[in-house]
Amino acid sequence: MADPWISGRASAWHARAVVTTEAELAALEDELADAVRTRDRAAAERLLDPDFTLTSALGTGLLIPRDGWLEGLAAIETSALAVRDRQARVFADTAVVVFRMDWGATLEADDLSGPYLVTDVWQRAERDWRLAWRSWARLNATFLLEELCAA
Repeated sequence: MADPWISGRASAWHARAVVTTEAELAALEDELADAVRTRDRAAAERLLDPDFTLTSALGTGLLIPRDGWLEGLAAIETSALAVRDRQARVFADTAVVVFRMDWGATLEADDLSGPYLVTDVWQRAERDWRLAWRSWARLNATFLLEELCAA
């Protein structure tokens, strides 16, 4: 039978480690949001995994590789970016962060502004976390009604 004192210490350590990791991931997400706001390619490059991919339309749309995302970073003018309802789950060396993002942005004449649902998958490489996959979808009234009616 397991020693409750030892397993209690292990549980407390695990809880602290998870909270620390979630705080670390929140800080990394904030750093990436700042890189988007300021079009800071160098900061974004440090955060993205070499195999990073962006998918749109909740993972069923276009696949945009890392280089394409970095090129888009320079082309998109962000006027506002706010994150809310962020949740993180850590699974060993993989973490999933889900959040709502209110984004004010334009790409040439296209208005990209609106609410988005974002799912980020982070992988730990050695001691650092790198964003490996981002899936996002712009939320609109039709989408929200379909989701609410399906529930």
